Amino acid sequence: MTYCPRCGTELRAGAKFCHRCGAKIEDVLKFDERREELNFQDEQLKFSINECWRKNIKSMNFRVLPKIALNAERIVSVAGMKDLHIFNFDGELERSIRTGGIFREPILDIAVPPDCSRIFVLFVDGKIKAYTMEGKEELVVKIPMGNHFGFIRTSLNKKIFAAALNEYGGVWDWNGNNLFWTRTRWSSIFIGGRRKYISLSVAPDGNYVGFIEGMPGYACAITFIKIPPLRDLLKIKDIDHNYTIWKNLGVDFELTDINFTIGKMLLANNRMVLCNERSLCIFDKKADTKYDKYLCNFELVKKPETISHAQITAGGRYLLYLSHLGTSREKRTCFNIFDINNGINMRELLTFPKETSVVMTSSHDGSKVLIKVKKNDIRMYDIK
Repeated sequence: MTYCPRCGTELRAGAKFCHRCGAKIEDVLKFDERREELNFQDEQLKFSINECWRKNIKSMNFRVLPKIALNAERIVSVAGMKDLHIFNFDGELERSIRTGGIFREPILDIAVPPDCSRIFVLFVDGKIKAYTMEGKEELVVKIPMGNHFGFIRTSLNKKIFAAALNEYGGVWDWNGNNLFWTRTRWSSIFIGGRRKYISLSVAPDGNYVGFIEGMPGYACAITFIKIPPLRDLLKIKDIDHNYTIWKNLGVDFELTDINFTIGKMLLANNRMVLCNERSLCIFDKKADTKYDKYLCNFELVKKPETISHAQITAGGRYLLYLSHLGTSREKRTCFNIFDINNGINMRELLTFPKETSVVMTSSHDGSKVLIKVKKNDIRMYDIK
């Protein structure tokens, strides 16, 4: 009995390629050798998870996930619908920032770099404002169309920030100069309508940005764009022809099966990672002009369990995710860590019995995790 050294799939006798991930089989590990190797890796991947505090913070709204600025040791969250609150790592409120003027729009999403030098806020009307920790407004840009569903992300090196609302997406440098616009494709389902952006990701080094577009219940499309040189404004057709280096129109099963409420595209370490309801797909960048067929597909949980939240570390090695089981017999949510490099799934590191609405956010390196178990129970964990 032999297994693929890349994804662990059982191989047919005499196989030269893995029928699942397409890897060329050169040095195939026997079962006993693979078992010993994985046991050794398990011993090296033990985590220490310590609860820092457990509090009832009514003003910490998880409708918009709070952001953890690790270097500044701050937590930025949305209070209510229109204000920002800044907490320290002890869960104590340090500052409240009032956004906008008299007629204020609700906040859709926020993004914060690790040093918390700027707090980017995306509003329902399409405006993007950047605030300092002291509450000073430094930057204002706008996306053409507002909506009640949108995203904003920044690169870790403070090179760019990107946002997507409805059918429009935009990328800016740190000073607010627009690099380019992008727009979704026409829908083949609804005549005269366009797809909507359902996910957005920015590579940690700020060199690439990725969009997922689609409509609930139908195949999604993925666009992966290399950031062009700075200029006043690039036409959408120029982006499509010159800078879009990878597209998928929803022909792969792993992509069409994405749950549109938690479907994510995560960029790290020259990898594109897609997470759907139960599995993880990894695409490795083969060259600057194309993406190889998916590297591997890991099934993280089995039915009826599903993944509700997922976040990848900036180095691209670990995936932190919540899995919940909501059957009539049992209700629970578990916090898990998946080692992407070695294909090791560390299950049920934390378990929350009888809870199925748990929400999670983490720092860029995964060392700090903030979990809302229920309305009046917010906990912070330190992972080493």
